[in-house]
Amino acid sequence: MRMTKNILILSLLLLFLAKNNASKFKFTNVGCESFNQSLVVINTCRLKAINRDKTVINIELSLKEMVNRVMINGQMFKRENGYKPWLYNITTEGCQFYRRANDPVIKLIFNLFKSYSSLNHTCPYSPGTMRLWGFYLLPQSVPVPLPSGDYLVAVKWSIHNFLQLSTNVSFSFQEDFLN
Repeated sequence: MRMTKNILILSLLLLFLAKNNASKFKFTNVGCESFNQSLVVINTCRLKAINRDKTVINIELSLKEMVNRVMINGQMFKRENGYKPWLYNITTEGCQFYRRANDPVIKLIFNLFKSYSSLNHTCPYSPGTMRLWGFYLLPQSVPVPLPSGDYLVAVKWSIHNFLQLSTNVSFSFQEDFLN
């Protein structure tokens, strides 16, 4: 009898925590830099505030040449007296990943933004516009548990073995179980 009462209390507590979304996720800054304007031109790279709790990322790039090989390096930083490397520093070959999603961490990250992106086919990428438009995250969609704080995700894009583009996204994540 006592065991079933404890299980009932525990399940009600878990139900309350699942319904009570106490976490807050908000983009605070986005920056893009093209190192080769003859290959990649940045048309738009900005945040747009939808309401007090929701900010979306809008990035639009123009490719000027055919792209067959893209190396992507993503690194995550946490702000502790300046930004310090934190947990992830991953490099992958983008065209190969799109053909065969074999890295689970990159697959989790890619699944977060693929529905907001025009990156919907394998290489080669033809000259034209690439977009990440209206991208936002809900706290429950973050695939790994994060401690509260400010973070930076820096992504470097190397095309044809040369660094061509850099994108930096800053966000804050607050977990407040008291409210």
